[in-house]
Amino acid sequence: MEPFGAPISEFLPSVQIGWGADLPSALRSMSDGLTDLTPKDPRIVRIAERIVAPAVNPAERAKKLYRWVVGNVQEGEEDDGRRAIVGKNGNLWRAYITLCSALGIPVDYAAAQNRLALPPSGPFSEQALFTQPLIRVGGKNGTWLTLGSKYAAFGYVPAEARGMPAYLLSRGTPELTQTPKEGAIDDMAYEGDVKLLATGAADVTLTLSFTGKYATGLRSALSQMPEDQLRDVLESRLLGRELRGIQLSQYRVDHFDDLDSPLLIHVQGHVQSFAERSSGSLVVSPPFGARLSQLAVLPTRQTPLLLVDATHQRIKLTLDLPAGSKLEQLAAPRSVKDGERQVTVRDAQKGSTLVLDREIDLPAGRVQPDKYGQFQEFARQADEALFHSVRVRLP
Repeated sequence: MEPFGAPISEFLPSVQIGWGADLPSALRSMSDGLTDLTPKDPRIVRIAERIVAPAVNPAERAKKLYRWVVGNVQEGEEDDGRRAIVGKNGNLWRAYITLCSALGIPVDYAAAQNRLALPPSGPFSEQALFTQPLIRVGGKNGTWLTLGSKYAAFGYVPAEARGMPAYLLSRGTPELTQTPKEGAIDDMAYEGDVKLLATGAADVTLTLSFTGKYATGLRSALSQMPEDQLRDVLESRLLGRELRGIQLSQYRVDHFDDLDSPLLIHVQGHVQSFAERSSGSLVVSPPFGARLSQLAVLPTRQTPLLLVDATHQRIKLTLDLPAGSKLEQLAAPRSVKDGERQVTVRDAQKGSTLVLDREIDLPAGRVQPDKYGQFQEFARQADEALFHSVRVRLP
């Protein structure tokens, strides 16, 4: 198996026999299964009104219902939305749709195409193309979302389903539309100030910002962690790989319970070896970033390279250089692209400070074998731009 390859089931010999199976029939079947002709249950209406009170705005009411479902209903096998709500155990999607319908909030169940899916080879495989479940609440210009973790933001759509074709299935006849490209994205940002000392040590003040899947995963992990272990985890796991030996003097977590805002972690600390001393100079290896060449370790590929997770990182660090030091020639701003993939470096010197300004945008998707060489060159150039060392000559 090649690293970061597609599932082996895509390449194993397989024979499928069917008759009359195609995408329209599959969509009709899904739509029929979602049709609910039962009248509104007064009990469910009362529960829904109690959940959303005192909100009157439909969007705010939809958000309150979402928060209640993911926070109170345990995932189970019960497919009746009413029983899932009353028993607080069952299908989260059915429960949410039932609550919205009880208050007259427009809600549609949708099946979106997953951008990681294998391209169909015919009508038989095309019927399994739309597999990503989503909900659109609030009508045509409403909010798209998925249900799962109670720490996910309202309006979060997985990266592999953004900007993709989707079928609305709750209104009898399947309706083709497209999921929005914008919305809550998976983003990680590192911003702050670094006071670089002539010894190569540094005092750092940083703010780490997480949204989307990063915030969801981190909130879930922090919720299960004793508070007295937080400092050790921040030093060793969250920052230790990039800032080796960092010792925190202060730290704070903001917006942990505000799930629709970025999760912020503020830290202050000392790094003993931020830069390496060499022949009267300090050599700074820019921290953070993602080494894309790790995805392209093979000289060639026989199978597609699968980029399962979207990566979006922003780094903006202001380095205060030691008094009297001089920055040797700084690499010019650079942007490296490969289709939708892009890495941008906008480093600049401002007086006695050096601003490291970088952005990495790597959407989820497939790299076909005939495009692998192009991706490999992109990864090489991206790493060269991101991890080019900066030399500071001391007085």
